[in-house]
Amino acid sequence: MTGSTTVLFVPGAWHNPDCFDPVVQLLEAANYNTDKVYLPSVGPVKHYLNFDADVAQIRTQIERAVNAGQEVVVIVHSYGGLPANEAIKGLDIKTRQHNGLTGGVAHLFFCCSFVIKEGDSLIGAFGGNDLPWFMVSDDKLEINPANPKETFYHDCDDVQIETSIAALKPHSYQTFHSPCTYAAWKDVPSTYLYCTQDAAIPLVVQKGMVEGTANGTGMRTETVEASHSPFISKPNEVTAAIRRAAGEMCPSDNPISAYGFTAVSSSAAALLATNPPTPAPFIAVTEVPTPATPLAQRVNEYAKSHLPEPTYNHSLRVYHFGLAIKRYRFPDWAFTDETYFLACLLHDIGTTQANLEATKMSFEFFGGLKVLEVLQNLKPSFVGGSVAVAPKDQAESVAEAVIRHQDLCEKGKITALGQLLQLATIFDNTGSYANLIHPSTIQEVSNHFPRLKWSECFASTIHEENRLKPWAHTTTLGEEEFRSKVLGNTLMAPYE
Repeated sequence: MTGSTTVLFVPGAWHNPDCFDPVVQLLEAANYNTDKVYLPSVGPVKHYLNFDADVAQIRTQIERAVNAGQEVVVIVHSYGGLPANEAIKGLDIKTRQHNGLTGGVAHLFFCCSFVIKEGDSLIGAFGGNDLPWFMVSDDKLEINPANPKETFYHDCDDVQIETSIAALKPHSYQTFHSPCTYAAWKDVPSTYLYCTQDAAIPLVVQKGMVEGTANGTGMRTETVEASHSPFISKPNEVTAAIRRAAGEMCPSDNPISAYGFTAVSSSAAALLATNPPTPAPFIAVTEVPTPATPLAQRVNEYAKSHLPEPTYNHSLRVYHFGLAIKRYRFPDWAFTDETYFLACLLHDIGTTQANLEATKMSFEFFGGLKVLEVLQNLKPSFVGGSVAVAPKDQAESVAEAVIRHQDLCEKGKITALGQLLQLATIFDNTGSYANLIHPSTIQEVSNHFPRLKWSECFASTIHEENRLKPWAHTTTLGEEEFRSKVLGNTLMAPYE
């Protein structure tokens, strides 16, 4: 995966892209291809009157990578977000695939940058006024920062500060007035890296752009305790965030967030009480690849060999539906796709006929025990040989989610992983919360992973468990009521 990905760095005003070198070196050590854009508007012989030259340079370098079949992750810093968004138009993966082409921009990563809507400029985003630390020439052609140490580098060491300031060059001021005509973040999966100590773009402004301008687009967020230059002061954290944006299972140092233990409300109604201003976006199946880690591949093979085909297909629909919901409504939930994939594959492992008959426990509870057994390879002869195993925290998070995935209640807390698994399974099983996913996403996912009369299959499985175990947990959902909801799933009826 890494060898087919190019990470393209677009700096902000006054900077050359060598400032990214600490991150570039770490990414190249992880086998990523990298490229850096030297913006024409930084230190020009003659200042530019708009950002067109910057747009053209960025686009040229993106085209070179995508025409070589590369998936491109575009990293934009500060001002660089404006010309980069403009340059991406028509070069995203979805558009290129539609046109029969390989490669494309796969992800847009905002590093304390500007999220600007069509028609706005950088200065327009500030209400048309220069910031207090802007030093603009009398002819309105050149701009410099008044106090770069305090504005950009206050958490860097003395050598880093001295070197960085020495590398700054005058910037073409009129580029700040160029209006954007395209907002790539509406079409390209995006991540925003919040920098909590940023003095150039304060955190409240960063969050205002993500939660206001980009609300409803599913923009993911990461957070680093850093200034406006996290690629200098916190290169390891920035590199890990970029690798996650590129689709790697690169967990954060915090297992609570990485594995989905973050506590959220058990009430789906409470979580979804406020509607976003925009409808759910269409998310193609190809935009949500299944994780390719050894652990994910092993568990996928296990699930495929142990689950009936309708149940296995249901598990994959839950994966795609869940990540579509997460992108649209809960982009701050930071657990890895791998962790959610494992939960989806194993959440119904307790419903196989063999497992229903092997225990007097309810299928979700027994399923949780099976999760620990499979993920931690507790019976090597059962799964065979020396194999990838899940860390203890990850295995326990998946087990918790599986145990509680039908624990629908209005009070208390549940893990973020468990809540997403609940929402996605209820969506697929009963059609609840239909507005969470674009109709074309539903159609495409259902065509890729056919239901094969899933509603009848699941209803009969629950009926069988209740026959074998009249004390089963599923009875709390209403023995006839829940069965009727499953069989009366009108949202999914066209795909049965």
